[in-house]
Amino acid sequence: MKLFDLDWLDFFQRLGVWNRLALRTRRVLSRLKPAKTVNAKEFGDDLQLLADAKFLMVYIERQRAKLHKDCHPFARAIRAMCRHDVLGQPDAATLQNYIEDHFTRAEQDALSPSGRNYRSNIRDLASDALSIAWLEDFLSLKNLEQAKEWESLRLRTRYYYQNASIGVIIESSEALTATQSIIRQLMSSTEPVLFGDLPVWFKDLSLPLLATATYAGIRYMLLFPSMRHGDMTPMINVWPTIPQRLHRPKPKPPRTVTPDQSFHCAYLMEDMTTVLVCASGEPPRVRGSDQALFAKAQKQLESNLTSVPEWLSQVDGCTSGKRVQAAVEFLQGLRFIETRGTQGKDLRLEPTAEARDWLGMSSRDRLKSILDRLKPDQSRNQQAGLPAKHRNMPGDVGFDMDDVGDAARFARDMLVLAELDDDDDDDYDWDAPFTSYDYDHRLRFLPRTVSWGVDPVLDLGIPAALIDTYGSLARRRFVQFSQFVEYHMQQANPLLSRRPGAKPLELHIGWSRRTPTDEEAEDLWGQLLVDFFRLRLLPLGGVQVGLEGEAAALCISLTDAGRYLLDMTKDFDYGQHSDQQGHIVVQPNFDIVFLSPAPLAEATIARFADRKATGTGTLFKITKKSIFTAASCNMTHEQVLGTLRDLCTKAIPTNVTREVRDWFDQCGRVAIKTTLLIRCPNARIATRVLEAGGKKLTPISDTVVELADRKFKTPLVNKLKETGVFVDQSSQPAVPKPKQRRRRRRW
Repeated sequence: MKLFDLDWLDFFQRLGVWNRLALRTRRVLSRLKPAKTVNAKEFGDDLQLLADAKFLMVYIERQRAKLHKDCHPFARAIRAMCRHDVLGQPDAATLQNYIEDHFTRAEQDALSPSGRNYRSNIRDLASDALSIAWLEDFLSLKNLEQAKEWESLRLRTRYYYQNASIGVIIESSEALTATQSIIRQLMSSTEPVLFGDLPVWFKDLSLPLLATATYAGIRYMLLFPSMRHGDMTPMINVWPTIPQRLHRPKPKPPRTVTPDQSFHCAYLMEDMTTVLVCASGEPPRVRGSDQALFAKAQKQLESNLTSVPEWLSQVDGCTSGKRVQAAVEFLQGLRFIETRGTQGKDLRLEPTAEARDWLGMSSRDRLKSILDRLKPDQSRNQQAGLPAKHRNMPGDVGFDMDDVGDAARFARDMLVLAELDDDDDDDYDWDAPFTSYDYDHRLRFLPRTVSWGVDPVLDLGIPAALIDTYGSLARRRFVQFSQFVEYHMQQANPLLSRRPGAKPLELHIGWSRRTPTDEEAEDLWGQLLVDFFRLRLLPLGGVQVGLEGEAAALCISLTDAGRYLLDMTKDFDYGQHSDQQGHIVVQPNFDIVFLSPAPLAEATIARFADRKATGTGTLFKITKKSIFTAASCNMTHEQVLGTLRDLCTKAIPTNVTREVRDWFDQCGRVAIKTTLLIRCPNARIATRVLEAGGKKLTPISDTVVELADRKFKTPLVNKLKETGVFVDQSSQPAVPKPKQRRRRRRW
């Protein structure tokens, strides 16, 4: 050990003097290092006591003082206890810093469980030391022989395959029993123990034996010394969260509550609609480096999003920036939008033909099509369509925008995508029009929260467990979300209740691939419950959310759309009847006025009107341009006027109805295609050309003939040559020089 490898018997013997010191003296002494001298007056009335107990050396006529050489180990222990706030912040980050400070790299490696890679990292070691199993492993030792075997594994380093012994501590059965007694006693108490109280608590132990047991507990990270900063009192405890976990009350099922305010909207589906509508009119530009939206396009899309309550934006994933990003990702996954254009010139997002059909559906049908793609059985069928080597790839079970910044996962995903397209690996034209990668196989029922080391569907039954967990929510009854998650983390956790004979649970946690502790299994399941809520149920209208009580606690209620996603019902309603009906007015000047907030109505009207504001008041205006945009998305005037009639109790002004119909009547679709024109010198030659081409040619005028099928050009030229009609080479279109093809870059 770096800082706690010292004579703990001497530490216990000096504690009596430390406890008699004033608080100011303790603070000065805790900052004093061996080579440092201070003014003797800083110790006040405690100066003589410290000098007599060989804590200080006083010299120069009692004007200066420094640490006595016999007190160096004690002072080092005091300083080390002040370095980490084990009592105030007993979290994984604090423990990782503690391990890095107090243990050498060789000791860290030796402390790691046997069978783990010899380059085990601090994060793994800290996760193990935070668990109850870490202590129970030591408490299970029954005799000195087992203790020696257990200790030998932790006193020899596997780093670089060396076997240098570090030193034996538990040399007798009494030392083993004493160490186990201290650990059991501290595990039974939720409060840490004063170092000075240990001799009182364990009167049957001699002070040398108590010191040995204390050192063994600290050396093997079973006990943790710390400083209570309020009065500078040395404390000792097992890791503080372990007794708290052992003595926590059994969670009760979440109680039914009545929210003070609530919200329900499939805003992800509405955001996808907004992006497609905007892309149909003016395709948003994307950067060539990472295919992300330019700031101007991003801001424009964010301004058109369906409004949500301000308190809901506190839920991670509900910010406007993340909503646009998630909408684009889902649209790419559903093949409703593609990145088109030339790399570095005019890359843009454009809707596909499937997107136009989707936009023409009702709100309920659009939402249903998304839920159908995410349902567990459908996700499994899509997974089965992939090559075997790409099925159940760790971490590839859905979209989680929080993981986009992880460089390692992003690089791995790019390698996978490159492997899926190995057929064209030898040559790649970097100047060719850009086409986005196909994300369809990544749309999954499970959000990408955990990198699974086993199949989350077959080996763990995670989808079924999620269905059972959220399916337990009663219809139209709200429960506090935090209580719901806490209860199911402990009482219905599929990562804890492993069936006999099942494959050992192994997950990718951080950079490690290992079996999680029970504490980690609880955290992982809780994380998945939260992420399934915020990445699936909430944005797709699967839950109704609200705030309850003075603390504004988040509460949820499962909707029919959520039950449909969980495959618990065959159908659902969405958007057919707005609860804000009668609070929307269409003015003769084409303004649409909202007298009260109506998120669902906003999302519907945004498809065919220009947004002017949010909240209440004049939020939209129907314009010729907005109607043309709606028509380009396959909407009809019957749909627009029908929507307005459903949302407004007052009659729609006649001039609005007439103009909307007229604007739709002006719309039409044309086909633009490339064709070849054959210009003849006279009508006689044109007739001979038509006879040679037959049905492949179409007369445009007396001397102009159209060839639609460009593949027939060469046969036609040959036939004309046989009849004495020759093609003027000077009129031939220039053939572009083929571009040099370069090898595809490898990640």
